[in-house]
Amino acid sequence: TKYSSAAGTVFIAYEDAVVPTKCLFGKEGKGFQIIMSNFNHERWMICVVNLARARKCTEETFKWAMQRKIFGTKLVEQAVIREKLAQMFSSLETVTALQYEVTYSMCQKGSQSPLLGGRIALLKYTVTRSCHLIADNAVQILGGRGVTRTGMGRIVEAFHRVYKIPAVYGGSEEILADLAVRMAIKAFPAEAKL
Repeated sequence: TKYSSAAGTVFIAYEDAVVPTKCLFGKEGKGFQIIMSNFNHERWMICVVNLARARKCTEETFKWAMQRKIFGTKLVEQAVIREKLAQMFSSLETVTALQYEVTYSMCQKGSQSPLLGGRIALLKYTVTRSCHLIADNAVQILGGRGVTRTGMGRIVEAFHRVYKIPAVYGGSEEILADLAVRMAIKAFPAEAKL
């Protein structure tokens, strides 16, 4: 795969396979529930790692804007650059606050709480969408250095190269957005009217 040579993928199909009862893990027909039981924590961890990477990318971008000079002034003196930085800062701080709130809820209710699935799905969706904005703005600010694998742009280039991968594993953005909305619909009070 793009992010690791050790993370290859393969399709395996079992037809007419028989698993002896003594080899079953849990109850027959309940395997998907076992897999699902890990998703909340897995998705939360994906968010933690990606926010750390996004924060480092933002830090490097800010340093570059503060030191790079164009036409005799710092790059950060340009209003369009400050606006891109503001987008990065506000996006990062917003998802970080959401991450803290979800983490607190996980500690209080347990990571398997039925109340958290939709919140964590929404968190992951928001984190990966924010990473897209941060990666795009960082490359725009760094210009050619933002697509160079070495030197001062290496951190931004690496982030831009791999930021999309977490939007797929642990549940794609579209699936998680749908999950969050379906859970909200399920919890919506029948008596609530405008």
